Amino acid sequence: MMKRASLLGLALLAGCGGSSRPAPDPFAPVPGPRVDGKVLMLCGPKPDRTLDVYSLEDGVLQRLTASREGSGVNSFDVHGETIALSRDGWPEFWGLVGDVTTLGPVPLARGTSVGEAHNVALRDDHTIAFARRVVGRGDLINYAIYIKRLGSPARRVATYRSVWDLQWVRGRLTARATLPRSRSALVTDVGGKRKRTIHLKGESRYSIGAAAIAADGRLAYTDTHVGDRALIWFVSPGGKHLRSFATRWFPTAWTPDGKRVLVTRARGSRTTLGMMNPRTGRVKEIGPVPCGYAFGFRWR
Repeated sequence: MMKRASLLGLALLAGCGGSSRPAPDPFAPVPGPRVDGKVLMLCGPKPDRTLDVYSLEDGVLQRLTASREGSGVNSFDVHGETIALSRDGWPEFWGLVGDVTTLGPVPLARGTSVGEAHNVALRDDHTIAFARRVVGRGDLINYAIYIKRLGSPARRVATYRSVWDLQWVRGRLTARATLPRSRSALVTDVGGKRKRTIHLKGESRYSIGAAAIAADGRLAYTDTHVGDRALIWFVSPGGKHLRSFATRWFPTAWTPDGKRVLVTRARGSRTTLGMMNPRTGRVKEIGPVPCGYAFGFRWR
């Protein structure tokens, strides 16, 4: 009886030892779809929480940031080796905090904080634009846009009902924002002398859908839904609506050469990538990203 018990104990010990495996490395590179160049994105297992920044290059997906469950990165922008992040500041701060750091070993180290920042855009390694909550008439919450050079005070340049995206285009700040009376628009040269407002069509007049701004100022955005499809409008830098296509794909970023648009669609619990020809609306499917739902693409 003792011999049997001893053998059983050894078996249990052997089983415990054999089943112990090192925890998987959350930053280990994994295979992903192949795109031209290097693109960064927000991605996570759920579309509304715990998003992190990932890079995709040569068919390899690499996680760059480490977010706690239920929090994460809200937006980011990259310029050279510098990356700006708008991420959850809890428990130190109630809201989103802007952080400017450098691309390097993962997870990315904390850098220079700019305080509350709900969207971020880098003009160069030292100049950042961001949106911040302000109290408007009737105690309504509006969003002010600031431009800040690191080490200097921030300068307030505009205020809107909401700010959905910021991007520098040809050295001028561009914002996708909600104007008074809930009208949505693309505003170019925010805070500058050549400010232009491009009003969006259809459902996008009152809500911001997917959109992508090219380096030369061209815009692609989703409009009215037709059944299970949406219209993608293509707009010239001067604000003229050129053409539209009904599609199940959503624009997220123009390629650096401006010849194609990176588009996405959700399939199950993953985002699938494709490339759209802006003249024909045809899409060449690339494949799904293994990290889950992906948003906010930026080419580096």
